[in-house]
Parts: sequence; structure tokens; C-alpha cells
Amino acid sequence: MKSKVAFALIACLVMASTSFAAIGMNYDFEDMGNGLVQFSVYAFGTDGDKPSVIDGINVAGGQGVHNVALPAGGIAAVVFDSDWNDYMMDPALKALDSHFITPASGYQPLGPNPTETNDGSNPAGIPALNSYSMPYLAGMGTLNSAVDTALGFTADASGQTYVLQAVTTLEDALAGNVVVTGFVRAGGIDEAVELALVVPEPSTIIMLVLGALCLVGIRIRK
Repeated sequence: MKSKVAFALIACLVMASTSFAAIGMNYDFEDMGNGLVQFSVYAFGTDGDKPSVIDGINVAGGQGVHNVALPAGGIAAVVFDSDWNDYMMDPALKALDSHFITPASGYQPLGPNPTETNDGSNPAGIPALNSYSMPYLAGMGTLNSAVDTALGFTADASGQTYVLQAVTTLEDALAGNVVVTGFVRAGGIDEAVELALVVPEPSTIIMLVLGALCLVGIRIRK
């Protein structure tokens, strides 16, 4: 189940900590139910600034991020959403792979393509073979684009563009060990990002919800 309420509260806290920045990154998350958590990361803009470039993005930390590859099919690393081959790789596993989301307009990359690593540890117990009896390689690692490797795209009209899917273990998600670093650019603004991907403990969610309800109650009374 997607934790929309928790995400909304977390996003408020994240934005409050960067309230002076016109652009940045935020995220939503989903518990995949197999020991993994999927994070949907967005480049966002406020005050009319719509981000159209991400640069030097690195996703790493803790046990790392979960990557799925099919070396036998010539797909050693899926670093862009558009790299996924539904004819060779089970579409259901796409949700368990960390990669950059390709906007509708596509990326205009400058510099080397992003890279990923994969230790083959398979913490979620993904089947060893796909429906074509071809072996998968699933494990933990990193996903990154080199500094000064800019990925340009047409900004979403809403000012919030889905740019990255990062999947990690529940343990690391609870601890906030996985961090996205790099830069987001919009309208001549170059904003450094250091975003910990964290899922709060249930007790923390309850406290945040109660706190929000208290604030709403105070507002209503006023």
C-alpha cells in the first residue's frame, strides 16, 4: 500500500528544511511486500521554477539499491526506464529495479551514460529464471551518473517531474541509509541535493498524523 499520508508529511518536513530553495527533490514510497521498498523520486520546483536538468545523481548507501539485470539477454544494466525490454524481462520485475525514469520527452544526456553495480545477492528471492528460462541477476549496488553528466528533459507543467525509481531493502529504508546526491537545475538555478530515502517507523507515522491533526484543530478553532 502506498503511504500517501506518511509521504505528504515527510515531504512537508523535507520542504521545510529546504524552504529557501526554489527547486529540489522529494519522493513517495511503496512497500513491495518482499523485503524491498520502492521510492519514486521527483525533481520539483516552486516559485514558478520548473526543473529540467538533473546532474551527477548518485544513489548509494547502506546495502545499496536493488538492481535487476539479464546479462544473458545482453541487458547487463538497466539504467533508464526505456531500457527495459518487456519481451526479455518480466514486466513485474521492473518495479523492483532501480533506474532513471525516462520523461515523455526523453533525456538529452551530456557526458557518459549512468552506470550501476549489482552484487547478485538477490535479497528478495526473485526467481532465478524468467519465462524464457534465461537467468536474472538481482542484487544490491549503486546507481549513478558522473558529476557533470547532465540529463536534460522537458519539465512537467506541474513543476514536479518523476525522474528516478530507487528500490532498497526495508531495513535500509527504515534507517534512511540510502541517499540521493547530485544537482537539480532550473531557470539558471543550480541546487545541490542530499536526500535520504527513508520510511518512518509506524509509531513515527502515528505521531506525525496526530501532530498534523492538532495543527488542523488549532486552525479550525482560530
